Amino acid sequence: MRLAAAILLIVATTAISPQGTPTLRRGLIFTTWSSMDYVTESGDVIGTEITVVPQYLTAYVIFQCTEGAPSSPILLPAKTTATSVDFTVPESPDQLCPGHYVGNVTPKGLALTMGTSHEILPRRKSYWAH
Repeated sequence: MRLAAAILLIVATTAISPQGTPTLRRGLIFTTWSSMDYVTESGDVIGTEITVVPQYLTAYVIFQCTEGAPSSPILLPAKTTATSVDFTVPESPDQLCPGHYVGNVTPKGLALTMGTSHEILPRRKSYWAH
């Protein structure tokens, strides 16, 4: 009985300890969503790509957009639920698409909204993984 109580105490302490390995967040949102595509006629790459990464205290988004030539990818903190993401891309010379983004998982992909702009990003491997 004492052995079981000791094991339970160790497991419980490790689970809530900041030094212990945290349980990763789960949900449909944690994946790569991408509309990036190569346009043969112009030689341009267009679209948006985000990868939502779970972490212990917050989630992060790796964001990249392109309107001909890709912007630099950027790592941003994000608010998430199992089926939504909310993040802001700051204004900078490297960023083509600054603004506040909200995404919700739908059967067709991630419905991403920035202001009055709407785009569906299919769930798929990164454009760069081809």
